[in-house]
Amino acid sequence: MFKILLTILITFNLLITIINCDNNLTLRFERASQVYDENENTQEFENRIVGGEPTNVKTYPFIVSIFLRFTNFHHCGGSYILPRFVLTAAHCLVSKGYHWVAESPWAYVIFAGISDLHYTPRFQISNVEATYPHSGYNALTLVNDIALVKMHKPLQVSEYVNYAPLPIEPNENFYNESQICTVIGWGRTSTTEFIASDVLNHARVPLISSSECKKYYPHDFGNDQICAGRQEGGVDACQGDSGGPLVCNGILVGIVSWGRGCADRNSPGVYARVDYYLDWINETATINGGVSIYPNFFHLIFLYVFFFFIHY
Repeated sequence: MFKILLTILITFNLLITIINCDNNLTLRFERASQVYDENENTQEFENRIVGGEPTNVKTYPFIVSIFLRFTNFHHCGGSYILPRFVLTAAHCLVSKGYHWVAESPWAYVIFAGISDLHYTPRFQISNVEATYPHSGYNALTLVNDIALVKMHKPLQVSEYVNYAPLPIEPNENFYNESQICTVIGWGRTSTTEFIASDVLNHARVPLISSSECKKYYPHDFGNDQICAGRQEGGVDACQGDSGGPLVCNGILVGIVSWGRGCADRNSPGVYARVDYYLDWINETATINGGVSIYPNFFHLIFLYVFFFFIHY
């Protein structure tokens, strides 16, 4: 029943949007794959939970699903960070490289409050008004793989939908090998399956120091990225998790970006480092009608108290 309702809602939104959109709009889709050639220093990246377990959106009320409107399929994850704004990966939105993407914001729909993509009584939906990928994004290396999505309307805050707590300031010392974090998404749950999961999953992954990560990816790992995963493999983000959150101690610290395969040995996942981009996020949001990400003291206390009670 929910699947039928979901299809009707998306189809209705599509008809309304088509009436108001440019008739010359074209859509471009390119299947993501992944190959690594160390001699040629070239990569193709998977838009990449393996080794995790099902979870409930009430535990991570900031996570959203970015649907492709005309397919009715989950495309990427994202995090609700400000009224009308979702944080995701640039490669989920930019029509370059090797990714399933569309050329216009109207092709995307935001769903929130969802644990199961095929059934939930409390979902919220919003069309996308604009997308803002980082101007320095490189589709070949995935440097600056970060973007903001502006929705037509804000989501209503509830126990199923809420804002992601962001880092207060850049802090490289925060990323140490003793830190255990959580990656969340609707991506593939097995390297032998080729479809994303209907159910929201999460997995615990240890952070890997920058110096150690550079041993795995000597040509491609930058200061704007962090690594997480197990040396022996077995747990990782995978296809369909792109743009979703990496959370450490209740704080959104990373955005699922890329990796070599899924959950392979000596192949940790790479994430865009959120604290590195705080000023970019703030500037991009505020000049496009949003509020500042830098909260006042009382707002900050509220967020931390809220997540303390959720997790403890």
